[in-house]
Amino acid sequence: MCANLKVTTKTAAVVMLLSQGWLAAPAWADPLGAGDGTIYVMQEKSSYQEGCFPPCLCPIFMEQPVEGTFKLSYLGNNAGIDEYAVRDVNWLIPFFEPERRVTGAGKFSVGSPSPITLLQQRMVLDLAIGEDPPQHFDSGWVPIGDLTGIHITISMNNMYCYDRVFAIDARPVSPSQISPYLLSGGSTYQHGCWDPCDCLLEEPRPLRGDFGLLPLSDNSLFRQFAVLNINWQVVSPSFNQTIPIQGSGFYWVGGEFAVQQRMSLELRIGSAGPVHFDSGWVVGGSQFPNIDIFVSINGMVCLDTVLHVIAEPAVGNVICGGIAGLPCPEGFFCKLAEGECCCDFLGTCAPI
Repeated sequence: MCANLKVTTKTAAVVMLLSQGWLAAPAWADPLGAGDGTIYVMQEKSSYQEGCFPPCLCPIFMEQPVEGTFKLSYLGNNAGIDEYAVRDVNWLIPFFEPERRVTGAGKFSVGSPSPITLLQQRMVLDLAIGEDPPQHFDSGWVPIGDLTGIHITISMNNMYCYDRVFAIDARPVSPSQISPYLLSGGSTYQHGCWDPCDCLLEEPRPLRGDFGLLPLSDNSLFRQFAVLNINWQVVSPSFNQTIPIQGSGFYWVGGEFAVQQRMSLELRIGSAGPVHFDSGWVVGGSQFPNIDIFVSINGMVCLDTVLHVIAEPAVGNVICGGIAGLPCPEGFFCKLAEGECCCDFLGTCAPI
């Protein structure tokens, strides 16, 4: 009987996964440990490709790095498949002029969709690249390497002839890596007409809420951060209501001769869909980690919506140290009370 056994590629893969313990076992809750929401950050192997794949031969083909984050939330187990919502896709393809923003959402699945109990993965996303309308990207069911990160390729046309392709190499982010921020007094929301147009300009309304900053890169001239978990409210005392603002984006600060900063955000205001806000490169940022910047849709020209973002690290009351060794976010240290310098004393996080 052994002589008649035909060993196929699939059989070999199953044998390999058996030996490594990667055959799908009975379902266990949330195998990735994402819970209600875990941020994943793109690693250096992440890329975007656009052009012709075999069997077609087209004259244009490009490959660029991709940076940014997305959020993974556990949805539950459906017929042996663990399903996750992919939200707040916040990517940037930097080496275009202007750079291409990528936003969207979808689903990531882990399980065994076929009779052969081989652990597989699938990611399905609807992504808007730059100003283009959303397009559907799908990896199909493919083998999974490990559960310590997400390594998968998604495309529009299964990498056949002309296609757009994202190679995703992402790792989960520890909460301690995200610096919490609070909007300060003076942050405002304002809508109406700026020069040269002549129409009603509303009074600025208070803006409240919080967000997080995740360090992405530091090239000694500029530091880049992902802006995460934006949870703001426009306060309208005269109408006794608040308008929610949610979203994500990027923040840069640095410069060779003068300190400059830029904030680029994709925001959902109330029930409206995502809208792009950008400050452009402006002088400022010397007070970082404190932030003071204006972002708008149209560059404060004619009819526009303008947000004045004044924020500071929200770690003044965050306890650290102690017998448990509670950590601070990146960019902060555990400041102990005067006279306490060792061991099990508790402190509070402060900017380095």
